[in-house]
Amino acid sequence: MPGKRDEGDTVGYIAVGIVPDYSRRFGMKWGRIVSLAVDPDHQHQGIGTALVGAGMEWFRQQGCEYLEVGTDQNNVAAIRTYQRFGFRSTYAGVSLMARASNLDTEGIEQAITSRA
Repeated sequence: MPGKRDEGDTVGYIAVGIVPDYSRRFGMKWGRIVSLAVDPDHQHQGIGTALVGAGMEWFRQQGCEYLEVGTDQNNVAAIRTYQRFGFRSTYAGVSLMARASNLDTEGIEQAITSRA
């Protein structure tokens, strides 16, 4: 769902969907806000809030009973926007990343062979 201003330029979007695996597993329609973005030149003008509102209406129309969204713990504006719509923090985790070229595959192989 794009967010537009007077001239018709797209200045933001929200991507929403239903998570089929979770919906089947938990016996209810499970929705997810996949992505939300607003052009930096147009932030703090209510566009993100309007987009989340449009997404919430879509979820209602689909009959979703549970919704989830993930965002960076330092993105205070996004967190506050989601909280205004009733979302609450349930998990604060850590994402770990590595360059494949820096991985110690020899150590992994040793660990696997030492178990055998």
